[in-house]
Amino acid sequence: MSRTPISKGVIVLLVLVAFVSLWWQQHQRPQIPVTLESVSCQPANGDCHVTIDGGQLQWRVDSPLQYLQAFSSHIRLENIADKDVRHVSMKFIMRGMEMAVNRSEFKRQSAGVWQAESVLPICASGRKDWLAIVRLETRKGVWQVGFAFTLSKK
Repeated sequence: MSRTPISKGVIVLLVLVAFVSLWWQQHQRPQIPVTLESVSCQPANGDCHVTIDGGQLQWRVDSPLQYLQAFSSHIRLENIADKDVRHVSMKFIMRGMEMAVNRSEFKRQSAGVWQAESVLPICASGRKDWLAIVRLETRKGVWQVGFAFTLSKK
């Protein structure tokens, strides 16, 4: 058996691997370096908003939040191309606390409007300070922004 066909096969395989690797790198969505700020707000008042990539992201809820009660969350995007948005999710955490993952997946309701059902657990320590982290995946990349809020009652 000649070494020439094997060498050509190896070269073709290496070229194919290089092309697949290059394609993979170009199609990965980059993580946009957005500092996770604590934007203080009250979501029932509709004043939770941040600027992302020249557009606005607003988070609001239909009624005041209560522990262990399901509530509707709405994300409204203005001046962010709706066709570019791939996925919207939110998780609720408390700084300095080890908690189970509490993530809500949003569904597109209309152009620029996303909705999810969520439930806040009761914190065993009695704390009421929460951070809602919104993750916005677009064709350009992935943004994460945080909204700090406090529950007024249990």
